[in-house]
Amino acid sequence: MAVRPIDANELYRIEKLLDTDIVRQDKVALNLLEQVLYDIQHVPTLTPPNEPSLLEFDVVDTTTGKYPDWERIAREESWAKGLVYCDMDGIAIREDGSLILLDECGNCVSCPPDRFEIRRCPPEGEVNA
Repeated sequence: MAVRPIDANELYRIEKLLDTDIVRQDKVALNLLEQVLYDIQHVPTLTPPNEPSLLEFDVVDTTTGKYPDWERIAREESWAKGLVYCDMDGIAIREDGSLILLDECGNCVSCPPDRFEIRRCPPEGEVNA
């Protein structure tokens, strides 16, 4: 087997070729991909429940201390004008925790902040604290 002398210029050219931006970016991308694949294999998965999670709540009229009479409120209170009082649907909670009063015709109005109290209904088997 013949021994060939090492050409220093050839080594320098190969080193410069391997040190280009594209090669460095490819190395960075490959390292990131390897890290993501490692993380995917080692992160526990969360299994969604079979049953949808429902948050049940009661609404209390702060003026009476009882369940609200939606029809009366839609007829008599100025903030609820525009709702069809004989076709009330109920109340909904927005993501920010504020309440809206709805009728079955698709109309809705925002409730005054302190007009109703929300009480969470505990899930079955949970004792109300």
